[in-house]
Amino acid sequence: MQTASITAAQRGTIGDGEYDAFLRRVNDRFLKNVGEGIPLFTTDVDQDELWLAYLSGFPNADDRQHHTCHACRQFIQRFGGLVTIDRSAALTTTRHLGRRRC
Repeated sequence: MQTASITAAQRGTIGDGEYDAFLRRVNDRFLKNVGEGIPLFTTDVDQDELWLAYLSGFPNADDRQHHTCHACRQFIQRFGGLVTIDRSAALTTTRHLGRRRC
């Protein structure tokens, strides 16, 4: 009898507690910013360069491969160039939310 196992790539984000925590941080940050009237800005970062920079942040080849899915790429290219600027002129990006898993 053959048994099938599901790899992390096949499972995607189902049951991925780290991803769920990431989503909560993104949502909480967005709601906090809206509630405090903090404006959200777009940057003119090249989306392909941003994607490559994101992938290069995973030194382990297996981790990097895990994050090459369409969902990760679309998220980085769609939201990766968004920033807020606080009163001290410091930029905050989605990078500061500690994304570790897709």
